[in-house]
Amino acid sequence: MQQMVVTFTLHADLYWSDGALLTADDSVFSFELASHPSTPVDKTTVERTAGYRAVDGRTVVWSGAPGFLDRAYYLNFWHPLPRHA
Repeated sequence: MQQMVVTFTLHADLYWSDGALLTADDSVFSFELASHPSTPVDKTTVERTAGYRAVDGRTVVWSGAPGFLDRAYYLNFWHPLPRHA
């Protein structure tokens, strides 16, 4: 069965308002919060996600559930939230 895998790369010069570097891990943190059962958000995208991981400081890889092919793949990027805050 086919599985869609998408790689997202952040710009190198992204910073939070406190001066901390915005990293791929901040996006993973956002995914982790959305995935938590007590977080009151629509879980559709979470349920269609087999994996969401930071490869390095600027790269996130999203893996869809087997058989789920998404033309709007770019919407499977979780907007970063500051893990350090």
